Amino acid sequence: SLVKITLIFNDAPLIAFAWVVPFDSFVLACGFIYFYIKNKTKIPLYTLLFFTFIILLFVMSGQNITNFVAYFLGSFNTLSGYSESMQSVGPSSMIYVFLTLSILMLIVLIKSIIQSKDIKTYIFVFISALVLFMAFKNGFVRHDGHALAAYSGLSFVFGLLLIYFSRILELNTIKFSLSIVIVVLTLVASLTVSGYYNGNKQYYTVLSNSILNIKNRFYAIPNLLTRSKIERLNSDYRSSMKNIKKKLDFSDINGTVDIYPWDQSFVIANGLDFRPRPLFQSYSVYTPYLIKKNIQFLKSNRSAKTILFSIKTIDNRAPFMMEGASWLDLMKLYDIVGKRGEFLILKKSKTKKDYHLTEYKKQNIKFGQSVEIDSQKMVYAKIIIKKSFFGEVVNTLFKSPILNIELTFDNGDKKNYRIIPGIASSGFILSPLIANINNFFEFAIGKLNKNKVKSIKLINNWGCCYNDMKIKLYKISTKGFKLYDNQSNNLKKFTFYNDIVSLNSNLKAPFFEIENYDGDTILFSHVGTKFIINGKLFKELSRNNKGIRVYYTIKKEAYTKGNNSEGACFKVFRNHDLVHADCIDPKDNEEDRKIKSFLIENIGKNQKYTFEVVPIKAKSSAYGWSYWKFKENK
Repeated sequence: SLVKITLIFNDAPLIAFAWVVPFDSFVLACGFIYFYIKNKTKIPLYTLLFFTFIILLFVMSGQNITNFVAYFLGSFNTLSGYSESMQSVGPSSMIYVFLTLSILMLIVLIKSIIQSKDIKTYIFVFISALVLFMAFKNGFVRHDGHALAAYSGLSFVFGLLLIYFSRILELNTIKFSLSIVIVVLTLVASLTVSGYYNGNKQYYTVLSNSILNIKNRFYAIPNLLTRSKIERLNSDYRSSMKNIKKKLDFSDINGTVDIYPWDQSFVIANGLDFRPRPLFQSYSVYTPYLIKKNIQFLKSNRSAKTILFSIKTIDNRAPFMMEGASWLDLMKLYDIVGKRGEFLILKKSKTKKDYHLTEYKKQNIKFGQSVEIDSQKMVYAKIIIKKSFFGEVVNTLFKSPILNIELTFDNGDKKNYRIIPGIASSGFILSPLIANINNFFEFAIGKLNKNKVKSIKLINNWGCCYNDMKIKLYKISTKGFKLYDNQSNNLKKFTFYNDIVSLNSNLKAPFFEIENYDGDTILFSHVGTKFIINGKLFKELSRNNKGIRVYYTIKKEAYTKGNNSEGACFKVFRNHDLVHADCIDPKDNEEDRKIKSFLIENIGKNQKYTFEVVPIKAKSSAYGWSYWKFKENK
């Protein structure tokens, strides 16, 4: 029975592998204790097979066997922080029905369980109750489609209990009938929940579809391993990878790569050398232990040479709740050398950089209390939120309240985000708010963006479960250097190009990109677009007043590697006057494959320069990317 409970529960599709390892280990440990007490036998063979299988999977995934203990501990840590960090709200009726059915089944069986004198029965019931509890937690902590896992577990456990106690129940017609009715109601509830999360379909429709699906799968068994089936699956996989790569091509990146906060499919589709941090999906890095492990890896010589960095959130979390504790280390250890799509491209820096934190405020706080922030400084914060004893009990049996943080900005605007206590205690950049990659870049070069936080307020709508809260605020300063003045050449160029992006905020990927290309930072705009650079920005680049040298061409990948771009026409206007015009077709004209240039002189701060790229009449501009580079004329 223990084997069946363990193996079938593992097959539940919504159970994460990180949950399975510690949970099943506990289940099998209980089984071993039972066998040892009952029969004084050694460890059962299936227990050894289970752990052998887990370790084999670990090694086959490319991991070092010496890291298995660390993985095991990390799995427990991931499990321990789940109830506080990943909880969401769903229909309460599902919980009430689950608990009602569980209590009814317990009432039916309680006398039979008490009268049993066999330790095997007690062990069986205990493990069944544990599985039921885990199903409850898995289904209703993150109360979305996971609820189906709760009812699947409920149906499974009730079925086992009915079989196990069938001989006793058959002696009492009323109890036997009640137990059958409860199991039927459980199955109907499972189908109803499934229908709720699949377009609000009725339970009988879900049942009919499930039977049809099982039938189709049964008839498909003979074709599972046929050559045509395998070829079709491989073809679908290659097509999917090609589509992902077409969306964002990173194939020119060499060396090891990591990606934040997730989207590992881009790394796989581009065939990159993936070197992920220990926990490589930022939304799951929610305890101090897991945060510490990722930062230790980031600081080590094992960390990736290139990082593709973006900022995304789930569940309305504050942006700095997505591994925000590591952002200063990312800025310290890496240079921003380009942007592609939604990602900044970070490369390991050769320049020594450091950040110095000076604590300027520490105080005990309460929910609803406003805490003032020095909005004219870069501010780092640590918020320590401790659960009460009652809160620990609630979190263990169910889930903690969802906490929010209200940010008030200098201009009076307010934003409300979800905050995770385990993450908040490890520290994060509070002001200015870094909400996207442009904010991240501005902060990295020492600029304060407009999201200056004036005050914060913590909100707990449940009003329970936490009692002791403390906030520590630090001023962030650079130590021994100025970020903006001591940037690498690539970072300086990216700064200039990023300012162009800011001027043309309506131009977004995939039409406007900044890339590290052939060892230099280049601005690419798709054929058929235009962008504006003001004279003030050009004057900042041309400090010797000798003008700006503009380089342009068509990206070579647009007319090679099977692509068929037939060039474009480049036009540059000063205010409304044409400064330069040229049409090139590098596909058919070898001379046009050279990078061309022209000089812009006599630049005035109040001038406006418009750069336009248009297709050549009657020629294809497919895959067409124009190449722009701007340099101070020497």
